[in-house]
Amino acid sequence: DVVTQMQEIVEHRALAGSELHWQDMYQRWQSGAELTDDVLEHILVNSPCRMSVLLSMKPSHISNLSLSKDAIKAVSQDFEGCEDLLRFLPQAECSEFQDLRTRTAAIWWLLLTADKIKVDDKVFGEEQSLLLDHGIMIQPKGEQGTDVLSKQGADLLSRLARVMISSDTENTLTSQHAVREYLLSDTEAITEILKDPTVILGNSFMNAITSTATLKAIMEGKSGTIIYNRLRHVLHW
Repeated sequence: DVVTQMQEIVEHRALAGSELHWQDMYQRWQSGAELTDDVLEHILVNSPCRMSVLLSMKPSHISNLSLSKDAIKAVSQDFEGCEDLLRFLPQAECSEFQDLRTRTAAIWWLLLTADKIKVDDKVFGEEQSLLLDHGIMIQPKGEQGTDVLSKQGADLLSRLARVMISSDTENTLTSQHAVREYLLSDTEAITEILKDPTVILGNSFMNAITSTATLKAIMEGKSGTIIYNRLRHVLHW
């Protein structure tokens, strides 16, 4: 059928390193890549055009991909090589470059959740804003078949929390519910973060914990006990 033929054409051209016309593919792939999971995996591991294939996909599809370690490694290496070029695209409003930057942010997020990229305060705010504008939230997956946060998910939230509480962008934690709730949990990791002298409490953190609902929950002892014990004088003030 037509879909199978298109898949074979894309796979052949990608593996051969031929021009993919990825912007045209992006327009066609609004409901998802016209590739089966195994073919996409094969392309991302073996094709020199793997970045073009990813940039042909919607940000929400990119950020939710489930890839093997080999595919993530290959994507990470290519992303590192072209990251600066993609980040410094023109930022004019109503520009196709803005949409392309969002797809770049989605690849960044894919690698971030796979622990293949550093949580960098320098670029984190912009990447997060681009993703939030497209409804892509930080929500680590639980253990298979459960809502229990996996160790990898907890590690991710811990890494993100260290950067996000230092941010001066006020809506950072307010918008990212998973990270905010993680900070309000009473785990040893939160104690370590708040005791770390290198961690600076920025506007995003103070704005999140002093919002009406959150502050009330903290003061009533329903959540955020560790935060209360560390900052009770500030919270009472």
